[in-house]
Amino acid sequence: MSKQIDNRTYLTYLLPALNVKELKQICRDFKIKGYSRLKKAELIEFILDS
Repeated sequence: MSKQIDNRTYLTYLLPALNVKELKQICRDFKIKGYSRLKKAELIEFILDS
């Protein structure tokens, strides 16, 4: 039996394993603006909300 998980749940577990540089690169890759001064926890929420 397999359980379906949504993308937000998956990313909630995945993103904290990345460092700030990698999180900012994700923002650049997806052309998300307004991330440059955010700290790690803020970046994670910012990405999840985008």
